[in-house]
Amino acid sequence: MTLSVILLSLLAISQSRASRMRIEVPAYAVNPHEVDDVFFLDSRHGWVVLEDHKRNRRDLFRTNDGGKTWTELNAPCGIGQTYFVDSQVGWALRGVKSRGRYYSYLLRSRDGGTTWQQTTTEPLEAKLSPGEFVVGMAYSDDKVGWFISSGSGPAGSALITRDGGKSVQVLQMPTDERNYLGIFALPTGRAWILGSNDILATDDSGKTWEQQFDWIEPPYKSIQTLLESAYFFPDGHGWVVGQEIDEGIIISTSNFGRHWKQVYKSRNVPDLQSVYFSDEDNGCAVGLQESLVCTRDGGSTWANRKVLPLPKRTQANFFIKIVMSKSGRGFVLRAGGFLYETNDGGQTWHEFDLLAAALKK
Repeated sequence: MTLSVILLSLLAISQSRASRMRIEVPAYAVNPHEVDDVFFLDSRHGWVVLEDHKRNRRDLFRTNDGGKTWTELNAPCGIGQTYFVDSQVGWALRGVKSRGRYYSYLLRSRDGGTTWQQTTTEPLEAKLSPGEFVVGMAYSDDKVGWFISSGSGPAGSALITRDGGKSVQVLQMPTDERNYLGIFALPTGRAWILGSNDILATDDSGKTWEQQFDWIEPPYKSIQTLLESAYFFPDGHGWVVGQEIDEGIIISTSNFGRHWKQVYKSRNVPDLQSVYFSDEDNGCAVGLQESLVCTRDGGSTWANRKVLPLPKRTQANFFIKIVMSKSGRGFVLRAGGFLYETNDGGQTWHEFDLLAAALKK
């Protein structure tokens, strides 16, 4: 996904938030070595897409040792978001701008990201309404994957591929709500699409979908809740993070989302945008401000620590992605493409220039 597409997506979401919170979202600094995407398959295998504005090129990096060392790969022009189902098979979105509109072409790799092949001749947006663009994807195996799109206002769609990306179809979903913000998939064929006041779930690889939204009492259903990131284990335990009015929230389930309960809510963290578990006991979430909200007891209780780096000058004061490993190494991504690393489980953080680190090898 291109930088402009990401900024358009963030702007649309920010405008929605601003209308409810009566705040303005100012422009923020962009890293000259801007990290566009961070994806970790497990504690060892990860991929990062970086846009080098000084050289006007994109770079793709891979680690096989949890982030200790990184290898630069031959990145296709315009590569953005990546998603891998094992250490070798994965997909990427390649952004192309044409006639004032952004289009996403789907690429596939069978060798860990070393080489890529385009799977279809037309962009994913060819099946969408004007103004919609793909903002997220998730695969359950080497055949079945989903994509979500966004646009100005409550405009969005869900798409599916059942043949590894050779063909893509628009899904008919059981709700008119189309403000999709996040997606998560398990290898079992289960997947969840998150949005405004809604969680849509499938347990049969997308053949049928159901709505999951039951932790708010009926008298308060009119309260708008933005659900943005999820993490599930194959045993059915899962967590979703987001925002309710001006409070960050975390909800949890132990049965794949058939029932949810709220386990964290705080105005000290106005919004949570990403959640990640390194094992069954330890998980963390990030969002607005320098808060790192973590659990050490499997999600029963959560504590807020103000340990993330403060913004410098015009940097944004919100984080859009977190990944953590059992070794204590982890990464958080600040809006604008600033990547930070920890080696002690999140106690301390330092800015991590992946391009400079790779060039030192």
